[in-house]
Amino acid sequence: MVESNPCNSGAWTITVYLVKQKKNYWLTFLPALFMTAVVSTYLFLAPEGFYLSKTISYSVGIGITFLSLVWFVVFIKKQIGFHKKSEFY
Repeated sequence: MVESNPCNSGAWTITVYLVKQKKNYWLTFLPALFMTAVVSTYLFLAPEGFYLSKTISYSVGIGITFLSLVWFVVFIKKQIGFHKKSEFY
């Protein structure tokens, strides 16, 4: 049975909180991204997961990590735009 990783979701939660508070989020963002790569690759590679080949598992893990990075960049840009608009009111 594959269990969820509360450490990884916690890292993402704290990172989003830091962005919204306009604090330095890099301290939690990089570990969250790394753990996303590790957990997603393990999920596809492990016998208790999908048990796919190493090539496919590593590719999917990198893909999920890249999608997480893109999602976060879009989120950051929306937050910056939101803060700039709200400063004028």
